[in-house]
Amino acid sequence: MNTNIVLILCCLLTTVYCSKGHINGTVTVFATFKTGQCHVHVKIFKQHTSSKGAILGQNIGTLYLQKPLETVQIKVETRETDRNIQVKFSSGALPLQPYFIVAEVEGAATEHNVMGWYTSEKCSWLSTITLDATNPTRSVNIDARGSTPPTTPLKIENGELKFEQNVTVVRLRGDEKQRGYAHGYLLAQQIIDFFRFFSLHSDIRSCSLYTNKYVPMIQNSLSGNGGPFSFSKELLAEVDAIIQGMKANKNVDIYFPELGRDFSRVELLAINSYIEFEYLAEQSSDTNRGACSQFALWNTQTIKNEELQGGIIGGRNMDGEIDIRHVTVSHFVMFAIEPSQGKKYVSFMWPGFVGTLSAINEDGVYTMMNFGVSSSTSVVYQNATPVSWIVRDMMVKPKSADDATPENMQKIIEKYNAASGGPCVAGCVLFIMKPYHKNTVGSPSFVYEGDWKQGFMRLPGMADPFQLNDAILATNHFNVYGVDPDLGPMYNFGRYQSFSSLWRYTAGNSKVQGYSRSPITQGRVGVEQLAELLRTVQHGSTEHAIIYNPLVDQHSGKLAQIVFHVALASTDRTTAWDAPYLGFLSFDFNSLFK
Repeated sequence: MNTNIVLILCCLLTTVYCSKGHINGTVTVFATFKTGQCHVHVKIFKQHTSSKGAILGQNIGTLYLQKPLETVQIKVETRETDRNIQVKFSSGALPLQPYFIVAEVEGAATEHNVMGWYTSEKCSWLSTITLDATNPTRSVNIDARGSTPPTTPLKIENGELKFEQNVTVVRLRGDEKQRGYAHGYLLAQQIIDFFRFFSLHSDIRSCSLYTNKYVPMIQNSLSGNGGPFSFSKELLAEVDAIIQGMKANKNVDIYFPELGRDFSRVELLAINSYIEFEYLAEQSSDTNRGACSQFALWNTQTIKNEELQGGIIGGRNMDGEIDIRHVTVSHFVMFAIEPSQGKKYVSFMWPGFVGTLSAINEDGVYTMMNFGVSSSTSVVYQNATPVSWIVRDMMVKPKSADDATPENMQKIIEKYNAASGGPCVAGCVLFIMKPYHKNTVGSPSFVYEGDWKQGFMRLPGMADPFQLNDAILATNHFNVYGVDPDLGPMYNFGRYQSFSSLWRYTAGNSKVQGYSRSPITQGRVGVEQLAELLRTVQHGSTEHAIIYNPLVDQHSGKLAQIVFHVALASTDRTTAWDAPYLGFLSFDFNSLFK
């Protein structure tokens, strides 16, 4: 009897003791500091599981909607000479269950959004750490890093970094080598930030995957040993000059510890090919991955607007390029580029981009890209040009706005057809606009739908809104190419398309048609209505939004002014990406070149 009681008590004590556990470890803060206090907050979150016990992954956009189960706070006195400080932490008693851990740094660190998380693989996203009866105490190491947005104007030969309404503007001029050197020198740290925090930590999410799969792809492409990409001589010349400029900036260390080597041309090519790498990373039965939306309206849709008087207005939401530190917001750049050959243009991108996905040239020609659909889920890449370089060529090559016809723009695009037959191996929607006046011949806006096999130029009236020949829109599915007339655009190449793309198109189309019917808005579409369209189709992942309205003298047909409006999401890491709700700033094209 006594023996049984002892056994029962032992079992009870063991159960009580083992029902709780602890997490301890070290946070290494890679930062520079001011003299003062640094506060490290280690947040321990319960990892949710499905009804069957499977671990549910954490979404970047919803991470901060959760409340941590426990927050361990550590205060550290810092000096200006401190670098890479280490902080020990230990949790209280925690229930035995799965967790994920985030460390945030506030106070004396000079970098922006300094943070990190527990991950079992270098450069990866959140990993789960489980406390159980076998392992009630676990120890972890967390690296916390922050970004360095540009803050100080700087001028060098062929380049200038300045700020317009607190938005970063980088002016570049000259040939590929001159522009590239200035780009690298002016934005050296920001290029490293963008690659680290977006390309590696948010997009690829694995240093080993990048090193073992993507780097050989680029190297084989450069050496001609069967790699998937084709990089033009002009692109490579500019990329190499960027590296030279980065090395010349003695305030920046280009050594990349995660890779064990210096930042190189390979990383710049990876940045410029991120669309293609995203497709490679997710190549499966998924129909598309994008969330961008674009619109254009003109003629009868704007005829009663006092400013436009029938001219064109359009715009885009840039969605999905999001990272937990909001680097795609804090490091957003308006590049004012004046090449020695070809048209001047403004590119709305990020540090390190030689190509572009959103741009307007000096004649008012606008080209911006949405992710599209591929006719096959098992594409073999060969001699594929990054779509960002194709869009860049669409800016510099047209001789005039009149030259930017559907036929001519399609020729520029398909000059870059890959060995498989089409220009966009990942699937693309290239949205094109140009200034409109009453004597304009043909449509001022059209959309190229293409993939690795071929493509098609969609004109107004070929898809909803069918009854309007002066409005066109696009999301991420195709409306003509790959569409069976009996099934409609809900199916591309026989595959049902993503709900996100379909609802955005339907909502946007309904609002466009509503504008055309309502006595209040009929013929009066302007900046306010375009902003409302962009708000209608966004869903918390819009890092920036752009509205474009070139002003044309409707009597002479001359382009008077190129005006565009830009809205940026918040840089606060605890918020979503709601750019079109946060207000638009207005810019004049020519002022960026002064």
